[in-house]
Amino acid sequence: MKKYVLRQLKNKKHRSTKKNGLVVMIFKNKKNRLTFIISTVAVFVVLVICLASLCLTPAGQEAISNMESQKRIERAKEKIDKILPKLSIKTALLDKNKYSRSGRGLNSVSGIVVHYTANPGSSAMDNRNYFNNLKNQKPNKYEKARYASSHFVVGLEGEIVQCIPLNEMAYASNKRNIDTISIECCHNDKSGKFNNITYSSLKELVAYLCLKYNLDPNVQII
Repeated sequence: MKKYVLRQLKNKKHRSTKKNGLVVMIFKNKKNRLTFIISTVAVFVVLVICLASLCLTPAGQEAISNMESQKRIERAKEKIDKILPKLSIKTALLDKNKYSRSGRGLNSVSGIVVHYTANPGSSAMDNRNYFNNLKNQKPNKYEKARYASSHFVVGLEGEIVQCIPLNEMAYASNKRNIDTISIECCHNDKSGKFNNITYSSLKELVAYLCLKYNLDPNVQII
């Protein structure tokens, strides 16, 4: 055993010496060292030229342009986020279902739809739960399916409940679901008139959305 171990150690030392000697030989030879340096520089220059050529092609220029556009969009979003009003919003998203939250994405946001709930005296959560419970309906030949929901519900105490993510479509209007954010407002009686607290929260929420999506409140509130 002892002789075997000593022999292995001797062989290992011998191999190491050979490897080290090879490295020393390469770098002690000036001609080889100069060749190595020139080769390294040449490879670096070729890589730089290839990258520059790629940037000058139409595809490369388009990629650079897209990157710059994305950076401008991100900077604009950061500026908007800094000036957005701070709202107290309770998130209570609906369960995904075909009657109130299909999960279909919005094409864009080009308007805000404001409705009253037509459910006098109910709270924001009452209306949110109504939307969510539509998943349990069982339409038949006597009763048609009902589709309804809203991104937000503003309550009688000014509370704001979010029901649908802002990148998904709600069922609040017949023809503008695909490109609008919808808000349902609670009211005390059948007149549909908002009380002052509800109206104040609605104004703050609309201002927030107009800033976020660069909307004109004189034109793009439906």
